[in-house]
Amino acid sequence: MGIVKDQRGFTLVETLVVIMIIGILAAVAFAVFGNQRNKAHDAEAKSAATLVTSALLIYQQEHETFTTADEAALIAIEPAIGNIPDFTIDAGADRFELSVTSRSGEAGGGPFSVVYEAGEAARSCAAPSRGGCPDGGVW
Repeated sequence: MGIVKDQRGFTLVETLVVIMIIGILAAVAFAVFGNQRNKAHDAEAKSAATLVTSALLIYQQEHETFTTADEAALIAIEPAIGNIPDFTIDAGADRFELSVTSRSGEAGGGPFSVVYEAGEAARSCAAPSRGGCPDGGVW
């Protein structure tokens, strides 16, 4: 009667194959979720641009101009504007240009802009097909 060998466990090759598969899955998941973060930051910037636009329109109804609208006046209308990290306003008597920068920076689709003139608002973003900026560059 011969000696019976008990074959338990995994070979080194099997273990390396499993580690390689896990690595590939992790790389794919990281790429997918990394882009989702940029889209979320861009959505936050678009929401902020909409909020500031609404506050500017309320300001214009009360003061009959956009010219004197500043950050403090807009915060008085909507306190949440104080939490927006980076936005700029170029305002005239009956028009304004608003730009909100996304926290995702160059990786996202921003900055997100609103140009209001003659009662019409045009919304655009700087990097079409990137982050939360649609293909046509209009959101």
